[in-house]
Amino acid sequence: MMRSTTFAASTAAAALLFAGLGAAPAFAAEWTPSTFADLKAALATCADGDTIRLGADLTVPPLSPDWELVVACDVTLDLNGRSLAAEGVVIAPDTVLTITATGGGTLVSSGRASLAGIAVPIGSGLVIDGGTIVATGDSELDFNDGVAAAGIGGSLTAPDGSEAGVGDITINGGNVTAVGGDQVLDSGAAAGIGAAFAAALEGGRLTVNGGTVTATGGGGEGVGIGGPADFEVAVTGGTVTAIGGTGSAAIGGAQGQPGAKVSITGGVVTATGGSTAIGAGAGSSQFGSLVVGAGAALRAPSGPFVIPDSDPGGGPEVLIEEGGQLLGTEADPTVGADLSGAGQIQNSGVIALDESRVAVEVAGNNYLVSFDAQTGGPPASVRLYAPDFASGYRQIPPSPGGTVWNTSADGLGQVFTETTRVFADTTLYAVDDAFWQFALKLAECTDGDVIELGSDLAGGSLLVGCDVTLDLNGFALFASDVQVAVDSLLIIEDTRGGGELSTPALDPENYSGAAGIGVTTGAGLIIRGGTVTVAGGRGGAGIGGGGGQRAGFIRIEGGTVTATGGLYGAGIGGGYGGAGGDVGVTGGTVTAVGGTGASGIGGGETGDSGGLLTVFGGAVTAVAGSGGAGIGGGNGGAGAAVDIIGGTVTAVGVDLPATSAVGAGNGASEFGSLRVAGTLRVPEGLLTILDSDAGGAEVVVESGGRLVGTEADPTSGASIGGDGQIDNHGVIALQESFVGVEVNDHDFLVTFDPQDGDPATSIRLYAPDFASGYRTIPAPPELDGWNTAADGSGDWFEATTPVTGDLSLFATTDATLVLTADDDTVNQGDSLTFRVSGTTHDGRPVDTSGVVLTSSVATDVVDGLTVTFPTASPHVITATLGDVSTSLTVHVTPTPAPTPTPQPGPAGLSTTGTDLLPPLVAGLLLLLAGAGLVWRRRRLSR
Repeated sequence: MMRSTTFAASTAAAALLFAGLGAAPAFAAEWTPSTFADLKAALATCADGDTIRLGADLTVPPLSPDWELVVACDVTLDLNGRSLAAEGVVIAPDTVLTITATGGGTLVSSGRASLAGIAVPIGSGLVIDGGTIVATGDSELDFNDGVAAAGIGGSLTAPDGSEAGVGDITINGGNVTAVGGDQVLDSGAAAGIGAAFAAALEGGRLTVNGGTVTATGGGGEGVGIGGPADFEVAVTGGTVTAIGGTGSAAIGGAQGQPGAKVSITGGVVTATGGSTAIGAGAGSSQFGSLVVGAGAALRAPSGPFVIPDSDPGGGPEVLIEEGGQLLGTEADPTVGADLSGAGQIQNSGVIALDESRVAVEVAGNNYLVSFDAQTGGPPASVRLYAPDFASGYRQIPPSPGGTVWNTSADGLGQVFTETTRVFADTTLYAVDDAFWQFALKLAECTDGDVIELGSDLAGGSLLVGCDVTLDLNGFALFASDVQVAVDSLLIIEDTRGGGELSTPALDPENYSGAAGIGVTTGAGLIIRGGTVTVAGGRGGAGIGGGGGQRAGFIRIEGGTVTATGGLYGAGIGGGYGGAGGDVGVTGGTVTAVGGTGASGIGGGETGDSGGLLTVFGGAVTAVAGSGGAGIGGGNGGAGAAVDIIGGTVTAVGVDLPATSAVGAGNGASEFGSLRVAGTLRVPEGLLTILDSDAGGAEVVVESGGRLVGTEADPTSGASIGGDGQIDNHGVIALQESFVGVEVNDHDFLVTFDPQDGDPATSIRLYAPDFASGYRTIPAPPELDGWNTAADGSGDWFEATTPVTGDLSLFATTDATLVLTADDDTVNQGDSLTFRVSGTTHDGRPVDTSGVVLTSSVATDVVDGLTVTFPTASPHVITATLGDVSTSLTVHVTPTPAPTPTPQPGPAGLSTTGTDLLPPLVAGLLLLLAGAGLVWRRRRLSR
């Protein structure tokens, strides 16, 4: 035999340092025995933590007086790809043996002299991680000489029973076979895993986490697994087969012994016993207890399964949890053991056995389902011990030709399939109705199918079981509700136009808890066309989750959609207690109205959040129920992440208690988020913005985004309040009196000073200019405009003038007059008609109807825009409108004097001087005309 120990240098130095102070610390060692004697010595002299690896195939010597292997420390035995044949392995008290099998390996141990194949007495432990283990307990011919021992577990080395108990046994892997010994000349035998024959002392525990385990009671009489009164069995994985003999349980008690505490929470356990599959041995009425957990299966293929009424608290002896199964044979799970006894089973899972094999009280999943063909004959009945036929290993009787099974005789109930959940004794009816043929198509469809309506249909509940397109095709479909299964997608379109899908109107007495169109987590809905009008039952959303469910994936791309939540359900979103889902709208017209306590779009009553809403286009209206937000949380729920990229969204909160158009539900403190790049209309009530974003504003209005009030008056609507913030890069149309929250960026005070003694007027602007901000510029005094400078030398202000900060504007003259006539010269006594026009700084016309003309010559006669000139001279005509005037000079020429008739003088006198007068006069007039001055004056400003 070779023993090797490896030390690090520092460890060896430490050992030398302490050599003079006492015993050196023990270090784990590795043993590699190559003979049976070496192995026996290693097991007897090992220290806790040692590892023993077989160095060869080992077999106990024939007729050896020193045959048993005694484990004296906490040691790992690695079969190491070898085989070991022994005649008993004894684990000393307070010691644990761990068996591993690097590269495989086999241990075969058949006990001698009342010894178990592997003896695990009280206080000791056995852990099997791998290998092939075959352990057989000793059989005894004479009770006085010894007692039959277990395959793994208890031994009895003396008639007084001093070693009858069992320690803790854990199997994590490998292939383990354990067979109990037989008390040949007496009635009874030992357990495959558990106690020795007739053991009455306390027991330990068997835990199976993996591997394959087969335990057979000895001599056709022993218990497969069990024995002592307090023995415990816990199976979390692997495959376990237990076979009990006559009078004994497969798992539990031997003859006259009580049952064990059995917990099966994983793996598959097959139990076949003489007295019972699991429970007490013959002659005992103490069943013990049994739990079959979710994901676990207990198979009882034959024999009795007796459950006496022995729970001291009056509760059920057997508990089958949701997801747990009690089955019969592998070939036919409905055929197997016969259940009997006065005890009870609380069944939240599945009992596959046929009703004829269940003669014990079953609470929970235990339903009589009757099938009435409505032909006058008696209904056929099926007993179901499961939530549905598929999981319960039951077959639905075929319905008469052309019919389907329905929960209502008139066909307005729910179509019944193998996966329909059963909650109570139920009668189903054969219904001859095209609606249910259509319903079956939806329920049994294949991904990618397209189902077209060919006529108007009306009926009960519809289940969508795949990714399918429903084409309304211009027809009307009426259903009690539509439920989209998890991992399924319903696409609704209407290629011909005019198609409708509807459910019953909102009914407070509808306690179904179902959504109008049920779309919970993992399910999807896309609406592309048609008119969809749906309402939820009590606790259900119009579209989204049913009672207790959050909404899934919902997209609306077109059509007209109206969704009304039932009591406590959102219009579109979560049912009662459910959060909102992932909702997107790219087109169409959508109206969502929440039930009491729920949002219009978002969470249901007490749902944890409003989910997501993204709007790219279309027209969306969301109206809250009492306590919920228009868009966001239901009563007590946090808000939603809302992104309005396009389209128009109208959101309305409610009074009593007052809730927000968008944001958190009543009593919640998390606003969520809101981004507006399209149009958000808040026509009434409140928009409460809670300060719940530590990193920035809760609301962002993007450039091009609009937050407006009513459609008739965008400046009037909901009151915006709260301690949150708005980053406004777009437009808030509401008047200042409606905005009681911090606004960043577009938030300007514009002051208008008329400069006429009247007080200035101020207007708050939440936009880049007055035109886009729904603001009206005050009318300035007549002929004035608004200018950034008091003297009119600044920039003129218009509705489209960009505003970048607080601004003061002044009323200054903004008119120029032009006075014209057909001519600026007129003869004395004649008249001229003048024209007056006016423009502003940017060329807009000025109304000149009130202009007044005056003349610099008092004798001129002014009649409106016509002036008569009786006096010859330059005349200055002035046009005045308010305090603006302009002038034009008119030259009035005198009326020419009559030319005298020449008279002949005395004969012979000269006439030269008088002949020169007319030319001189004409020349003088021409000179005056050439020297005339035209001057104008106008008053440009005050």
